[in-house]
Amino acid sequence: MLFLLQHVLSLLGIAAVALAVGLPITRRLGCAGLLERATWGVTLGLLLFAQALFLLGALGLLRTGWIVVALLVAGLFGGRELWALAGEASTAVANGGRRSWLGCGIGLALAAPFALSALYPPHAWDETLYHLVFARAFAESGSMPFIAHLRVPVFPPLGELLDAGVLVLADDISTHWISWLATLATAGLLAVWPRRDAPSGAGAVAAALHLGTPMVVYLAGVAYVDPLLALWVTAALAAWRKAIDEDSRRWRLVAGACLGSAASVKYLALFFMAWLALEALLLARGTARRRLGDAWELAAAAAATSLPAYLRIVWWTGNPLFPFYPQLFGMSDWAYEAVPAPANSHRVIDALALPWRSVFARASVGEMPPLSPWWLIGLGILLVGAWRVRAWRRVLAMGAAYLLVVPPNARYLLAILPVTALAGVSILFALAGPRALSRRALAAICTALLLPAVAYAGWLCARRGPLPLDRAAREAFLERQVPGYRAVEFLNRALGASYTAYGLEMEPVAYHARGVWLGDWTGPARYDRILPAFTDAAALSERLRSLGADHLVLRRDAPPLPPGAIGSGALRCVYDDGEFRVFELGAR
Repeated sequence: MLFLLQHVLSLLGIAAVALAVGLPITRRLGCAGLLERATWGVTLGLLLFAQALFLLGALGLLRTGWIVVALLVAGLFGGRELWALAGEASTAVANGGRRSWLGCGIGLALAAPFALSALYPPHAWDETLYHLVFARAFAESGSMPFIAHLRVPVFPPLGELLDAGVLVLADDISTHWISWLATLATAGLLAVWPRRDAPSGAGAVAAALHLGTPMVVYLAGVAYVDPLLALWVTAALAAWRKAIDEDSRRWRLVAGACLGSAASVKYLALFFMAWLALEALLLARGTARRRLGDAWELAAAAAATSLPAYLRIVWWTGNPLFPFYPQLFGMSDWAYEAVPAPANSHRVIDALALPWRSVFARASVGEMPPLSPWWLIGLGILLVGAWRVRAWRRVLAMGAAYLLVVPPNARYLLAILPVTALAGVSILFALAGPRALSRRALAAICTALLLPAVAYAGWLCARRGPLPLDRAAREAFLERQVPGYRAVEFLNRALGASYTAYGLEMEPVAYHARGVWLGDWTGPARYDRILPAFTDAAALSERLRSLGADHLVLRRDAPPLPPGAIGSGALRCVYDDGEFRVFELGAR
């Protein structure tokens, strides 16, 4: 009960801070209705708080005291509106009678597996490889350092900054609530999408289709940045539609701010920035100068929220898209050869096949959990109906262009999935005619769309086993889920943080190592600089020392050590569990 109470309170705290920051802005934007204000409040609150954390990190003030000050300012800024929203919500539930309480109970029952999957310790590949390593380094240093031993030593940091803020005040499990809250807010944006584009009920069905996707459920329970990227991309597209429909400067600025913040989470958002910039210029073509000014407003807001992150990257590396495109910006130890290739027949085939492979051939597209099977039906509707429903053609063209640009990885679909779901459902409603569905029918459809995710979340929790509620259970869970964790924990217990270990093909244990963890496919300590030395004991020891390592950790199936490496005193085995061995470097 204490474990659950602790993490429920951390979730409520994160949501309360986001709402306190965002709700006053929703009032100025004219948001109406409980759901719309809450959704946009969370979306904009997370955005502004992430930007505030960036400012603190840039000044070297990302410390507990200053974060608490920021929280107090947030409370003073929007505490009254948060309290009013909570009262309005409780009144709405109470006035709804038995039906409202029944709906809340069903909602909680459906949401329970989603929430439980977020309560397991960090063990997913990328979150322990670098996302949480970044967040911990930010939290411990109070700034945003260049971390040379990581696969990517510097990256757009807004997602990890939010995680760092959570780590300062809570624990690493609570970082999962950022992804979880972003996922729910994304669904909320679909539910309150402007009615001119989405017929009544279409937003709720699209939200259920999005939440009913197993891949969405999985990413909502780990410290990946993709849910935050999807939230701010979806918010940018929704705000842009509102700006066009209402000719609103405020919504244009919101769209630009969401675009810039999304680009400060992941490079993929640059595509959407370019796309909306093109749309803005096309709208301005042949019209009054004021329209061109509208495009500049969008660009200015996007630049204000993205340039600081990219100037930081340029400061450290000289490459605004580091580590990609080294042929344009210069080679480095972290250079990636795998950059998006120009459009050709293979790219077109990969783009067309990506949704199918995301369900039936997942190993070829990143081994993510599958898309919902409803998506394959929905894509057929999209292809047929796009020619008959003009309102969504531009969005579908954007989706097609996005698939051609990004590498064929299922996780990269998350940025485009929400608006694609809304397009498909809206097209289906338009083809079905003006007849409105009853609330009961809508509830039945939404429940059916949610069932794949509920089943997957239940299976995932059963596969992982009981929630680890104490330190012993946490270590047992991580030993099962993270290969090499026992060897790393041996080093942690024996040496604390005062070691530098080199691990061969053990990158995802980086977060769990209290000391410095070396060894990856890129960087100054990449594998191809070590493997040639495995033929000579003295050369291997000298190469490891030159990198600053004092321990070597090997899997059982690693290349054999050089003859005499142990007997000569170059290496001394200090741990062996049958699967992994830890060697201490001997004296020179």
